[in-house]
Amino acid sequence: VTRAAMRAISGKTDDELDQLQAEKPEQYSQLKTTAELFPAAMQDSELGGVPKGWEVGCVGDVTKKIFSGGTPNTKTEAFWNGELNWFSSGETRNIVIVDTEKKITEKGAKGSSTKLAIYGDILIASAGQGHTRGQTSFCAMDTFINQSVVSIRTRDIRLSSWLFFDLSRRYEEMRSISDSHSIRGSLTTKLLSGLSTIIPSESLCIEYGKIAERSLILIAENMRQSEVLSKLRDTLLPKLISGELEVNAVNKDAEG
Repeated sequence: VTRAAMRAISGKTDDELDQLQAEKPEQYSQLKTTAELFPAAMQDSELGGVPKGWEVGCVGDVTKKIFSGGTPNTKTEAFWNGELNWFSSGETRNIVIVDTEKKITEKGAKGSSTKLAIYGDILIASAGQGHTRGQTSFCAMDTFINQSVVSIRTRDIRLSSWLFFDLSRRYEEMRSISDSHSIRGSLTTKLLSGLSTIIPSESLCIEYGKIAERSLILIAENMRQSEVLSKLRDTLLPKLISGELEVNAVNKDAEG
């Protein structure tokens, strides 16, 4: 059973696992330890067959806090163009959130119903035009959110990666339940809290999180680098086109 789990986790054949055991015993041992966390039998549940020892519950069972935010008055200039991130539902098109399109001031944060989401929170668009509602993002920074975004904070940060990947694949399901429970088709905090889910053992969720979070961090870093390069392009390109800056000068600066 353990070998079957090892094959499923790693995607390797038995021969490849034998080779891994011979050449990289520490890596093989770590993979074997992870595989042993998976149950060897199934059990019946209200959602059908689930691995033995896993529970059927709801999102609220593994969360510490579920909340939505608000929008500072757009007519109050003192509330906007500050240094604090402010996240709107349309931005859930990004898998990982590393920046926001708009910024607010401390006065804007204090003078409105917006709330702060932190690293590890799961951000879901509760409303929005077109395909927006139900989109799910992993929050890789601190940001205030608007009223059309629900932030889900797990009771243990080590569970965030598991719950994020669980919810991010359930886009159609979330749209379906919001349509059937709300005239306006919005995803409320109550609906999301009550969303059924299969809950693996905490030790397995934590081990999964160690692997999955590395992928999320890598995505976040790539997005940040892409943003830096985009800003650099937008700054240099007009100068190159106008002749204000020569290519040779750019190359010399890069080499220096």
